[in-house]
Amino acid sequence: MRRRLLLLLLAAACAASCARTTATTPPGTEAAPRLTATQEAQIGALADRDLRRDARLPEGGALEREAQQVGARLSDVFGAHAPTWRFAVLDFGAPNAFALPGGYVYLTRGLFPYLSSRDDLAAVLAHEMAHVALGDAVADYLAGSEPLPSDLGVFRPVARLFGGRLSPAVAPALFASHDAERERAANALAARALVAAGFDPAAINAVLDTLDRLDLDTDEVGVPTWGMTHNRGTRLDLSALVPTLTAVSPAKSPPGGDDFLDHLRGLLFGDDPRMGLVRVNEFLMPSLRIALTIPDEWDVSSDRTRMIAASPDQDAFIVLQWVPQSRFRPAPNTATALAMRAGFKQATGETMTVNGLAATAVTTTGTVEGLGEVRARVACVQAPLGPFVVAGVASTAKYAEFQSQFGAAIKSVRVMTTAEAAGILPERIEIETAEPGDTWDRVARRHGGLVMGNLLAILNRGAADLAVPEGRRLKVVVAGEK
Repeated sequence: MRRRLLLLLLAAACAASCARTTATTPPGTEAAPRLTATQEAQIGALADRDLRRDARLPEGGALEREAQQVGARLSDVFGAHAPTWRFAVLDFGAPNAFALPGGYVYLTRGLFPYLSSRDDLAAVLAHEMAHVALGDAVADYLAGSEPLPSDLGVFRPVARLFGGRLSPAVAPALFASHDAERERAANALAARALVAAGFDPAAINAVLDTLDRLDLDTDEVGVPTWGMTHNRGTRLDLSALVPTLTAVSPAKSPPGGDDFLDHLRGLLFGDDPRMGLVRVNEFLMPSLRIALTIPDEWDVSSDRTRMIAASPDQDAFIVLQWVPQSRFRPAPNTATALAMRAGFKQATGETMTVNGLAATAVTTTGTVEGLGEVRARVACVQAPLGPFVVAGVASTAKYAEFQSQFGAAIKSVRVMTTAEAAGILPERIEIETAEPGDTWDRVARRHGGLVMGNLLAILNRGAADLAVPEGRRLKVVVAGEK
């Protein structure tokens, strides 16, 4: 079963600093200001509110403090380009970073395992801050996004039918990158800032080389990785920059001892399976102990409280949405009320039982942007952790083609046992010391082969075909709760 971009999450990304841009400002110069500082701050603040509400890493305290401390040193260098610089860590498994107008800089949780020092962290922050300083973040916002492909354009309004919370002000998503010229301009400015702040500018190339080795386009919920939003092959020619860098007088001494790796212990690696995963043709959401069957070959995306499955041609959708705020009553009008709240017309509902769970269902009609007139089968199922809406939506012309699949999905809803849900464990980062004779494959097997040896080599910046130096501190991937 394939997975595709999840607009629920990508919409939260707003006009990211490394998204598409029409800016043509020469490298090393600032774009002509097109917004006042107050306007930039207001734009960033609105988007930041939604991002922090919907995507901030719940357990990211130590990592966020690291980002804020390192960012504070860089802020003294970049200070004039934003009234106040702010740094946050978002709960996305894809390794990436981006910035918004007004000096809002974000790192994803998934980026940290690929960093090995505070110099690395500073290099990423400086790159994103450089995009703000060069005017790229504003240009991205003003340019907006081109019309979305038809499949994604349909995905978004369907995703919002049952409980979407993100405002239209944070709609542009991360689909493309700046050209190589703009990326190199940001890297060059970042290098000068790193020297001034007491960090090693060589870290820029170290990070780029590491992330360029990844061949992952998105994580499993569709958030793009660094390689999708940053032009590859833009490492700096540091030798050519030596005259420029040596002319920079460090405003700060180098930071003290680096215990950066210790802050990575227990960090969730990659996607969190507790939030949703597909096994064969069943979608499981262990965190809410709910499961349902998905038609073969349908694309599946999910976040903490919902799942959306799309048919191969993106002309039909199945939505599973947790609605704990709703008062469930085993009466025919319960599903009708929820459908009407989502913008569908009133229709007569019916009561039913789904695998021992009380439920109500209704077939109704309405209009959805991108699909036009639609017909939907909407059910409200009462589970132990609260009510769930299960809806099948298709254009009126196509509904009959998918009616049986919608019905089967609704009837397949079941409660996962406590043991079944508890048995689905996330993968986390641990730190250990390499043993004599270790290879990357051997280290991977020692921890159950959760990841390939080649990925461990990338995480630790080693050559996959060479032995691991004895005594070296390594990042490894293990299974289990923190």
